Amino acid sequence: MKKTIKLAILVFVLLVSSAFLLLLVGSFVLYHDLADEEEIKLTYWQSIKAIATQNAEGDREIQLKESRLQENHKHISIYYEQDFSDLMPIAKETLDLAMEKTEVLFGRTSPEPIDLLVFQDGEELAEFAEIEGVGGIYSDFDKVLAIHYHNKDLILKRDKLGLSMFQEVVLHEYAHYAFAHKALSEDAYPYWFIEGVAEYAGDVGQGVILPTFDLISFSQLDTHEQWLETRYTVEIDNYAQSHYAIIFLIDEFGEKAVSEIMDSVNETKDFEQSLQSITGLTLDEFESAFVTSYEKIKLK
Repeated sequence: MKKTIKLAILVFVLLVSSAFLLLLVGSFVLYHDLADEEEIKLTYWQSIKAIATQNAEGDREIQLKESRLQENHKHISIYYEQDFSDLMPIAKETLDLAMEKTEVLFGRTSPEPIDLLVFQDGEELAEFAEIEGVGGIYSDFDKVLAIHYHNKDLILKRDKLGLSMFQEVVLHEYAHYAFAHKALSEDAYPYWFIEGVAEYAGDVGQGVILPTFDLISFSQLDTHEQWLETRYTVEIDNYAQSHYAIIFLIDEFGEKAVSEIMDSVNETKDFEQSLQSITGLTLDEFESAFVTSYEKIKLK
C-alpha cells in the first residue's frame, strides 16, 4: 500500500515537473517570437505579462504614466499633464462621441480596458510612437491610445476649427481601437479600409478635404509599409482617398456595410471574398465604381 502511494506521488511530481518545463520552454519561445514580431524591447517577464493580460506595458509607457495625473472615464484610463486638466470635460465628451460613432459603425461590443496617454509636446509623442509628424496613435499590442493636443485656448472656447482638430484625432484613434476590438485579425484587411473607416469615424462635420489629389490603386495601399511609403507623397493623399472610399461604400450600401463586411471577414478570413459577398462587387469592380464616383465629385 505504501509503495503504491509513493509511486502515485512520484508520478504526480514527474507530471507536474514536465508540465512546468514545457510551460517554461513555451514561454521562452513565445517571448522571442513576440519580441521579434513587434520589434520592441520587452523583458522576459514583461512579455509573459503581455501574453497573460494581452497588454504589453513597456518601460517608457510606465514612466510616462507615473509622471502624469490619472483619471478614469468608463473603460478608459486617461493619463495627462496638469496643463490638460481644463480640457478633461471636453475630452470625456469626445470619448463618449467616439463610443457612439463606433457603435453605429461596428455594432455593440463589450469594451476592453485601454489607456489614453495625452501629450502636450508633439516631439515627445513622436518619440513614444517612433513615427514623425503624428497627431495620435493606437497600439492594439500595448492597448494604448496616444494623442497630441495644441491650441488649448481655441479648444476651450469651442472654436469650430480648433475643437474639430482635437476631436478628429481622438475619434480617429478610438476608431482604431474599436476596429481592432471587433476584428479577429486586422491582418485580413487592406490598410486603406482600416484607415478609411477611422477617417470616416473621425469626421465631425468638417468633411473630407476637396478632391484635388490623384488616386492610386488600392493595391498600393494594401500594407502598412505601402501606407508609410505613400504618406508623404505630394500628389496623393492616402488618408483622404481611403476616406472617400468608405464614404462611397456607405453611400451605396448603407452604414451597416462596414460591420457586415467585418462580420463576414471574421468567418472567411478573406476581405475580398467578404466585400463581394456584402456588396456584390469584386474588389476590382468596387475600385472601378469608386474611381468613377470620385472623378464625378472632382469635376464639380
